[in-house]
Amino acid sequence: MLAGALALLTFIALVDSSLALTIAPAVLLLTLFKCGIRPGERLFACFAQRRVTAVRPASQRRPRPALFLRPVGRVLGAAYGLRGPPAARLQLS
Repeated sequence: MLAGALALLTFIALVDSSLALTIAPAVLLLTLFKCGIRPGERLFACFAQRRVTAVRPASQRRPRPALFLRPVGRVLGAAYGLRGPPAARLQLS
């Protein structure tokens, strides 16, 4: 399996080197999965065991919501997207 993946990458590199560099990580991961190697599996198991819940003391009040929300992220992008083009300058000659 590994020899086939390397042969495929070599053939693609002969045709187009940028395509080979783009596809190489995907081919490597696919080869590892087919061989039964699961990269990062131990890390996921570690995260699954470490479930921590943050508990707020009962005496502490809930934070008040903000009166004015700043436009960030998608809202800001949508606001900029709706704005029209700048007005053309008048040229007096």
